[in-house]
Amino acid sequence: MMLYKKRLMIPGPTPIPEKVVQAGLEPMIDERTEEFGHLFSELLLNLKKIINTENDILIFSSSITGACEGTVQNLFSQGDHVLVINNGYFAERWIQICEAYNLIVHQVNFEFNEKVDFSKIKKILKENEQIKGAICVFCETSSGMMNDIELFGAVTNDILSIVDAASGLGVSEIKADQWGIDVVVSGGQKALMTPPGISFVTVSDKAWKANHTSNISKFYFDWQKAKKYSQEKYPHTPYTPAISLIFQLREATNMILDDGLQNVYKKHELLYKATREAVRSLGLKLVLEMDTVASSVTAAYLPEYINAEIFVEQLANEFGIQITDGPGIYKDKIIRIGHCGYMDPFDIIATILAIETLLQKRYGYNLIPGNAVQKAQEVFANGNLVTSNI
Repeated sequence: MMLYKKRLMIPGPTPIPEKVVQAGLEPMIDERTEEFGHLFSELLLNLKKIINTENDILIFSSSITGACEGTVQNLFSQGDHVLVINNGYFAERWIQICEAYNLIVHQVNFEFNEKVDFSKIKKILKENEQIKGAICVFCETSSGMMNDIELFGAVTNDILSIVDAASGLGVSEIKADQWGIDVVVSGGQKALMTPPGISFVTVSDKAWKANHTSNISKFYFDWQKAKKYSQEKYPHTPYTPAISLIFQLREATNMILDDGLQNVYKKHELLYKATREAVRSLGLKLVLEMDTVASSVTAAYLPEYINAEIFVEQLANEFGIQITDGPGIYKDKIIRIGHCGYMDPFDIIATILAIETLLQKRYGYNLIPGNAVQKAQEVFANGNLVTSNI
């Protein structure tokens, strides 16, 4: 049996560059020292550059969901009204978090593959003046939808604006301050090419004012405590952080900034376009037919007679390529191919070739062998991919 190189082709966690792996093997240090303080300060500055913000950044050792929960704890009080733009699985998670803290949630629901109508958001906010904050997911990885964060910031100018940038940050540009985003929530395990376990939030002056009136109990995710320790002579976190992950995220963000943010965005745009063109060429229906800014994932429907969950397992077992199926009711219907972070054209081509082979040989799917790969190659050939490190 042929042994295949394993390729992790999901929107997170993502493959880790060798330099980032090595950074995690650095000798352990005390987080209360000058050495760690310099390292931590450098990471904070790097994140500010990537997010385009001068606002405070607070770092936590947790999953991104932890930072989401901490955001609700620190901005709101029980009974506050909050609006959640819901067009996917991860927006629904925000609804669950808000309801767990007894907030009154105004859901604005759009279909799984429907673009957000921000005129509708504007109308709802005008009719419900008690709404204190609004939440929008940047990249809804359940479908691949990229929501327009600039428009979101514009229509929520008078209230708190919160963006879940988990799988959008580092893929497409975000200008937090210019677009009026009060809180950006994200983490290291997606386009920032770091193992899971680090999350962070940006906090605007408006968000700090809301924090000072919040009456929800908080301890580990207490923003005021985190800010205090981040401003000490040797900046650090209130509690022992995941020190090795801090090393790794600093290295990863250095690599991104060394390559140049615009080059990194261009790379992701090419990976996104090549994957979409190849999937279309296979004859599979894309979940999102409209083109948006570069997404971290491409989602497509399989033929009805193919179970997506089983297909994903077969692709991993037979070709070493790990993609993922759909969330919730779409689990057995769609496949999702991740293409963010430490990935290159050969990862995309290998993935498309494996999908094509599995479709044809195991399922007798009617296709022209090599045609999908050629479509991807054409995008890369015309795309002038210039990034060197990632």
